Amino acid sequence: MDDERAAHWDQRYAAGDQLWTVGPHPLVVEVVSSLRPGRALDVGAGEGRHAVWLASHGWRVTALDFSAVGVERGREHAQREGVSVDFVVGDVADWEPVSGGFDLVLVSYLHLEEEAMERVRGWVAPGGRLVVVGHAAGGAAGPRNPRFRHTVASMRNRAGDLDVRRCEEVVDGAAERADIVLVAARHHGDVTEVELVGGVEQRDLFLVAPDDRWPAEYRRHEARIRRALGEAAVAVEHIGSTSVPGLAAKPIIDILVTVPDIAAEQDHVEPLLAAGYVLRVREPGHRLVRTSERDVHVHLLQVGDQAAEDYLLFRDHLRADASDRALYEDTKRELTSRQWPDMNAYADAKTDVIEAIKARAREQVGWSRTESTSRRGNSSGTLV
Repeated sequence: MDDERAAHWDQRYAAGDQLWTVGPHPLVVEVVSSLRPGRALDVGAGEGRHAVWLASHGWRVTALDFSAVGVERGREHAQREGVSVDFVVGDVADWEPVSGGFDLVLVSYLHLEEEAMERVRGWVAPGGRLVVVGHAAGGAAGPRNPRFRHTVASMRNRAGDLDVRRCEEVVDGAAERADIVLVAARHHGDVTEVELVGGVEQRDLFLVAPDDRWPAEYRRHEARIRRALGEAAVAVEHIGSTSVPGLAAKPIIDILVTVPDIAAEQDHVEPLLAAGYVLRVREPGHRLVRTSERDVHVHLLQVGDQAAEDYLLFRDHLRADASDRALYEDTKRELTSRQWPDMNAYADAKTDVIEAIKARAREQVGWSRTESTSRRGNSSGTLV
């Protein structure tokens, strides 16, 4: 530990009753409020304003600072607020977590050299977030030394090998200040096998006439999904046969939700389960949750996944092309007249017709692809 710097900050904290504001920084509140609480590390916690706020919102917090006086102030703050925080006197240069990584690592107005920043990044758990807030180079408030100020480019470099989700300058004209905020995530590997929660299902397959209530039902669930996921829902779309006017369908509303990281289930699957949906499928690149009544299927795919684009291409083509719409309906009517051991077998039987229709759709919009990858959704989550 740097004893000289620690002594300097001990003196600063001891010189007055409260060095920093008690409440959390608005940017920290904005970013963290959309995250699911887990384990958090507040690096350079000082008097504990962020650590205490995090703990009051359900996080299990470790607060690290090399000033023993600042840490003691933080403990007193936590005691007054009635929350539990693990305050630790230590320096990022040599401190090590007791076990595992953190779902959130917060660095607020603490300038760290790259070697220390690399250590801090290493404490971010798979699927976790690094949040850094610092003074912008062009702001009126803050330290004069340019070493302690950031540009968007220099702050982005702080992310290292993490995926940058946000990096921008935020200006507060009233306070004559400008800050830079960085939000970066550690990607964790996707699943490698298919998991059907509840096992294989054999369900009655039948078509019903187009129902004018389907769009309204979709909109109701779209609102429910957006409330649950917030910014984690990059896009929400009505797909499948119930999204095509005039097309007979199995009475199941299919919904496509694209998310930044399909493997970060704490950001999308868990909030949807908390909102009342039930997990049905976990497979590479795809998650499926549904209503307990099994009349709404929510397909989760990662942004940029070709399968998501294919679903929308297929939907839009059927909406516009009466001939292929009739072909697809005739195919489904013939297939639903048979007995199938499970939904996957029914889905596989439709594949050739679906691929042929998609090929015509691509030709019409000028796509040139030699192979389709959009077979996800067949694991007992068939689009109908």
